[in-house]
Amino acid sequence: MKTSKPATSIALRITPPSALARRVAPRMRAAARLLIQNRGQRPFFMKKWALSPISRGGILVVLARDSDARRLKRLLWGRSRTTDVIAFSDPDPEPGMPGLEIVVNVDQAGRQAAGPLEEELVFLFIHGLLHHLGWKDATAVQRRRMLAFGEKILDSA
Repeated sequence: MKTSKPATSIALRITPPSALARRVAPRMRAAARLLIQNRGQRPFFMKKWALSPISRGGILVVLARDSDARRLKRLLWGRSRTTDVIAFSDPDPEPGMPGLEIVVNVDQAGRQAAGPLEEELVFLFIHGLLHHLGWKDATAVQRRRMLAFGEKILDSA
């Protein structure tokens, strides 16, 4: 008799609250659950500490504009150009604060989307979460592998 895994509760908050945020939240939550629940059979490397910030403070998704994403990238990495997603975490968040923040640039998502905007936003959320979990996309091979796995999670979420 096969027993199912208990559902993993993931605190996920999207800001600013909007109709768009309400439409993408269920798939983002499902994608995060897929990645976190399947860690035992994961076909990828995961940083040992990666789940701690999520379990302690949850995930905050910020739907940002170009100017905000550019400003954040300049602040964090000294590069003043737009980006589609940025993920960063606090390994020991204060009570009530998120353990993982994923900033998704809505403007850039709209420019690069091959389909519906909501689909691209969920894919970028997955991409940011994969970076947090240890995936790299510095080389063409790493990027191809990461994008393919992200698409697989998107299709399952």
